Order: sequence, then C-alpha cells, then structure tokens
Amino acid sequence: MKKSVVIVEDDRGLREQIVQILETARDIKCLGAFASAEEALPQIVAKNPDVVLMDIKLPKMSGIQCVAEIKRFCPRCKSSW
Repeated sequence: MKKSVVIVEDDRGLREQIVQILETARDIKCLGAFASAEEALPQIVAKNPDVVLMDIKLPKMSGIQCVAEIKRFCPRCKSSW
C-alpha cells in the first residue's frame, strides 16, 4: 500500500526536487506540494496524508504553527520532530 505525502516548502526549486524524488518511489504517492502553510493547511486537512514534509521557516505562518493547526483540526494525526 502506498504512503501518501504532502510537501510544504517555500523554495520552489527544492519543492520541485522533492516531488521528483518522491515520484521515483513505488510505495509513495505525492498528494500535493505547496509554497505556504496557508495554502497547504486546508489541503492537508482535506486529504489526510500519511506524512507531511514541512519546512519550518516559512513566510507568515511558520511550519511549527502549521503543525499545531494540523493537530488542532486532525487530533488523531501523529507527529514527530
């Protein structure tokens, strides 16, 4: 069974590279790649991925704040630092 992943990274080049790498893995499906926490948060809540690769230093809402919001909307989501 494939693991679903969402990427949140403001550096466009790095974000695209991560997507390309994940697309080569047979057991991973990338559900989306977003440039900001504000853009990603509703999609993460809606798509409920297995894993979120989160940049910590994002403009406006930080990755840490976004993870806190994810936990608020999806209390059963597990997180590790």
